[in-house]
Amino acid sequence: MEVPQVNLKKYRDFGQLITDTFLFIKQEHKLLLRVVLTYVGPFVLITAFAGAWMQTGMFKAMDISNVTEPFQFLYDLGYKYVLYILASLVSTTMMMSTMYSYLYLYSKHGKDGFLQEDVWEMAKSKFFPTLGLLFIVGIIIVLGVLLCFIPGIYLAVAFALVIASSIFEDLGVGDSMQRSMFLIRGDWWFALGISFVMSLIAGFI
Repeated sequence: MEVPQVNLKKYRDFGQLITDTFLFIKQEHKLLLRVVLTYVGPFVLITAFAGAWMQTGMFKAMDISNVTEPFQFLYDLGYKYVLYILASLVSTTMMMSTMYSYLYLYSKHGKDGFLQEDVWEMAKSKFFPTLGLLFIVGIIIVLGVLLCFIPGIYLAVAFALVIASSIFEDLGVGDSMQRSMFLIRGDWWFALGISFVMSLIAGFI
């Protein structure tokens, strides 16, 4: 049975968003899987290796009997942690720029209206703008958490659509942040619930 084509430009309630997300993945799984494995997979593998390397240092830290030079050991552990954070940031940026580029091309050209190479061309052009935007928004959210925790949570949800705004509407940093807050305004709790559920699904995958 043919899977019905998903229309991205449609208002959906909470349940429809979840259902249509899986419907979209089912519809696009062949091309989408190739795109993710080819362009995002290598960065995820690097992040996995960096995480494993960092964890070996953490396990060694638990056995203080093997530590002969504490300051050098802490330096090495910190170095591994920084590398892991950088690898995670790069892989997350590549994932977001690739996925939103895919969604943009799908919304513009429809099903089977673009090629894998088209996704790559757009994703690589959006990589550094996305990286910079994630870095700036991340700093703002961390500051919000440090100030009183609740502002950090509010800002994290308010900026949930900042990358989508940047890629879909080709906006700069400030305009993307303003646009995301405008789109979330009035639907903050709805956006929180969707972000939570989607994060669980993405994390599981």
